[in-house]
Amino acid sequence: MKRLIVFSMIAALLVPVLPAFGGGIDNPSVPIGPTLHRNIAQLGMGGMSTVIRENAHTPFYNPALLSQQNFRLELDLIAVGVNQEVPGLVQFISDNAENFGQMDQMSQDEQDEFYDKALEYDNKFIPTQIMPYIGFAFKNFGFGVYNVSQTDVAVDLGVLAPSVRLRGYMDTVVGVGYGRFVQIRDFQFQAGATVKVVDRRVVNAERVTADEVSATDELFNTMLDELNQSYGSVGIDLGVAKTFEMGEPGHGTPLDVGVTLQDLFMDLGDGMMIPNLKAGVMYHLPWADESWLARWVVGGEVVDMFNREGNSLFNKINLGTELAVLKGFLRLRGGFHQGYPTGGLGLSFGIMTLDYAYFTRELGPSPDTEPESMHRIQLGFGWQ
Repeated sequence: MKRLIVFSMIAALLVPVLPAFGGGIDNPSVPIGPTLHRNIAQLGMGGMSTVIRENAHTPFYNPALLSQQNFRLELDLIAVGVNQEVPGLVQFISDNAENFGQMDQMSQDEQDEFYDKALEYDNKFIPTQIMPYIGFAFKNFGFGVYNVSQTDVAVDLGVLAPSVRLRGYMDTVVGVGYGRFVQIRDFQFQAGATVKVVDRRVVNAERVTADEVSATDELFNTMLDELNQSYGSVGIDLGVAKTFEMGEPGHGTPLDVGVTLQDLFMDLGDGMMIPNLKAGVMYHLPWADESWLARWVVGGEVVDMFNREGNSLFNKINLGTELAVLKGFLRLRGGFHQGYPTGGLGLSFGIMTLDYAYFTRELGPSPDTEPESMHRIQLGFGWQ
């Protein structure tokens, strides 16, 4: 049954080259706007992005920060996310692949045992993700291309017979950003813009028959038959930022403040969407200048200030911190995303980095409605 998960990932990656079929989007895991690709480092920090310029994601986080961007080249070709319940679900489906189509041949005790185990996964979509990113950024300019592919698998006990259900979506985004310092009288700040092209493909929830559960080729054909595509679109992100010096002039520590307006003029099938207005701050703690503690930052942000997702205020708040120790070799991260704790760590081996994060997002309109948790790992290559 491990083939099912492997197939799901492969099918998601093949979506861009497959023909589109009619039909609308009926998949609650698909966000209104294009999925923002966050470096796994930021996922460990509560998902913060508005005031981050530590990697080549800056054109998508806040293009204004490109005005202070150091050179970054990022090749995150191995970046995956797996829900903690995936191993149990895979094992259950593998152990019971034949039982899905032979319930009438099972004894009452065997049926009761099957349903007791299946209830844990009944109508509960469990996700896996693939999230490659390629980009570079240097002073004033940045470019990036990324893909976020998610496949969800659930058991459906149904009315007449149990089955497996699949759904998924994929966002592919290409962006080019520019940022610079702007002087208005005596006030200097940073401003920038990113033009991005988005292509979204969606597979709505599809029931898989008992035969298809164990037949990968039939499963592949079913996914093809139900493939849907929403409209691709071109959009613009705008950003501004300002760094304030806290403490004694000339010896203070920086406080970064940033605001972004994302997805202007974008239409992914449901008309012109409301843009995503975000604001964030990041404070660089003053005692983080020793060799053993190279960096310590704490920050927070508020997202979706126009409430395009229709969520509660608590769902819009991200908090995060990062400590870089041992001259930056080890980075420890933590935070809260939509009220859920996040955490992670990173190791730097010259041009190679290895990052891990535990991250939860809320699919419902308020906390603890429909949380979706994943363990994410990323092997990246780059220069800085």
